This record gives sequence, structure tokens and C-alpha cells, in this order.
Amino acid sequence: MQTIGYISAKSKNGDDRAFHMINYSGYNIGTFAMPYLQSFLGNSGIITACLFDSGNAVILKSILKVLVVRYGTAACLAAALYYFLPFTQEIKIILVIIVFAPISSMGVINTERIKGDTGRAGMINSMSILISLAVMTGLVCVWKLGQ
Repeated sequence: MQTIGYISAKSKNGDDRAFHMINYSGYNIGTFAMPYLQSFLGNSGIITACLFDSGNAVILKSILKVLVVRYGTAACLAAALYYFLPFTQEIKIILVIIVFAPISSMGVINTERIKGDTGRAGMINSMSILISLAVMTGLVCVWKLGQ
């Protein structure tokens, strides 16, 4: 798509060419396509979108790092809360489930405010929703809650 942008603006000045190249290329996968696909197609939509977007592998590695640190820290915190707090079993379970909640959607807005990479922030947010749903549902099943 970037090449199409370049070709379509070949006779224009450098700024116009750059404008066309930037605005023809790229797909809003993280903040638009992922939530949309996940809503209608579930995990297969997300997996296919990630494969389509594999050209952004460097960004994907940084996204993976953020998610690994996020959920690794959540697992350590959950273990500490569960084993060391002097609360009832019910309160400890609630706290454990809460630490696995998805990343706040305000992260994307705040990333925009600091002129950061909102696409990456949106992707991290979308992926955290999927991971959190899986982990939180797993915990609910393990503890047989709501029965």
C-alpha cells in the first residue's frame, strides 16, 4: 500500500508524497480490527489478524514483552495475595481474580496524550482482554464459582 501511495503521488512534492505514503499504508489492526474481529470471530479472528500483521514483528515482540511482564507480575501478586493475606478465602479469591483484569482502556487514551504509539497500546489492550478473559474464566472454573 505504501508503494501505491508513492505511485499515486509521484508527480507531487516530497511532503505530499510522504502524506500519501503514510496514509495509504498501514492498517488500524490494534485499536479497530482486533476488537471488531474478536467480537464476531473470536480467537480465530485474532490469530488471523496477528498473522496478517506479522510484518510488525518487532512491535509484536515488544507487545509480547509487555504482556509477559504484566501477567507474570499478576501471577506473583496473585500468589502473594492468596497465600499471605489474612482475609477469608472468598476475599482472597476475589483479589486474585481482580489482578488478572485487562489493562485499562485509558492506557490507549493516555498514550495518545503523550504522542505515543497508540496502535501498539491498542494491540496490548486488546490482547490483554483476551488473555484476561481466559485466565479469569479459568480461575472461576477451578474454584467452581457461581454454582
